[in-house]
Amino acid sequence: IVTLDADDALIGDRVLLHLEAEYERGADVTVGSMLRTDKAADYPVCFDRPRERRGGNVWQHLRSFRKRLFDAIPDDVLRLDGEYVDPANDWAFMLPIVEMARNPVHVTETLYLHEPSGAGKGIASKAAREKVIARLVAKGPVTRVGNECPTGDGRVQT
Repeated sequence: IVTLDADDALIGDRVLLHLEAEYERGADVTVGSMLRTDKAADYPVCFDRPRERRGGNVWQHLRSFRKRLFDAIPDDVLRLDGEYVDPANDWAFMLPIVEMARNPVHVTETLYLHEPSGAGKGIASKAAREKVIARLVAKGPVTRVGNECPTGDGRVQT
C-alpha cells in the first residue's frame, strides 16, 4: 500500500520502481523523504522509538507498507473516544505499522512532493491536531505480528 494525499504528487516516473526494489530486498514498510513547498525540512527517522516526540518521524511522506501490517492493527488503535481518528489518521496507522514491522526502511531519496496547505493547517486546526497526536503517541505500543522474520538490526537506509 502506498499513501498519496490528493494535493501532493510523486516526483518522477520511477517512484514505484524504487519502492518495488525496496520490497524485493525485504522491506515491509518504507518512510520518507518528502520535498515541502513551504520550507526546507529534513525529518530523520527513528524506527526504534516511534512514540517519542515527533513520532520518530515515521508519519512523513512517502509512506508505504505491506497490507498485512495494516490488517493487523487492532481496530481500537485507530480510534479515540470510539471514533476513527481525524485529523492525524496517518499517525494512527503509521505508529503501529512501524512497531509491528520487521524490516522498516528509510528512503532518503526525495520521491514525494508535499503541499502543506489545506485542511488541518490553520492555527486552531493545528492545535486540535497536536492534541490528537499527543493522545495517539501516549497509547501503548502494538506488538509485532508473525514469527517468520527475526527481529534485530536488519534495518536499512537507502
